[in-house]
Amino acid sequence: MTISLDVPPMPTRVAAASDTAKCFFNDCINPVVPGSWKCDFHKSRGRCKVDRCKNQVYARRLCVRHGGKRQCQVVGCRRNVRLGNVCSSHGAATTKKMCTEPGCMNVAHKRLKCVRHGGGRKCNVENCKTHARRGGYCCRHTRSHGNTCIGDGIGGVEIAKLDDVHAQPTPVPPSREQGIHQLTASPLSSSPPPLLPSLPQTFRRLNMNSITSLVHSDDIVGPSSMQYHRPW
Repeated sequence: MTISLDVPPMPTRVAAASDTAKCFFNDCINPVVPGSWKCDFHKSRGRCKVDRCKNQVYARRLCVRHGGKRQCQVVGCRRNVRLGNVCSSHGAATTKKMCTEPGCMNVAHKRLKCVRHGGGRKCNVENCKTHARRGGYCCRHTRSHGNTCIGDGIGGVEIAKLDDVHAQPTPVPPSREQGIHQLTASPLSSSPPPLLPSLPQTFRRLNMNSITSLVHSDDIVGPSSMQYHRPW
């Protein structure tokens, strides 16, 4: 590998307006801008100062491959820095403890075991083998202690209310014979229903009442005798 301290020369081939040359950088298939050796996307990017390197500059005029990114400070390690001054392999170990069961990659919860392998807490109710969800109880026994379990509710209705509905006995519809017996056993009136007046009778009654009220009204003033008096 040869590193030049000077700025690398610009590629000698300059694309013409009708040329279909590709961009100078690696894995770029975009056509070059007329009069340049880079495409429109890479027109503001610099090239690595190492001879015959077609990578972009990352830092200090070098690409990542040629030292543009700092390397791990551990002796003999040539990986790039990820965490502080070291690579990801030599960085700080994770604080999460893993399950001690062979071949298990789950996070440990209790007794260095995951929930699947017995690390989860059990419900405080005797003889209940369900895992605890809230307050030391499983979801079913949390509701029995007056609390609401996480995830309760279906479509805005609490599961406790649904349990009360399901606990009630389902009403049995009466059979055909029972329905007939109820109809025949009910007391029936021997007298016929009262007859309603017909529509003409109703109008006649209304007209007679109106005329009677007008005749007996004191507000009606008849014509005086002087209106029909003739002077001759």
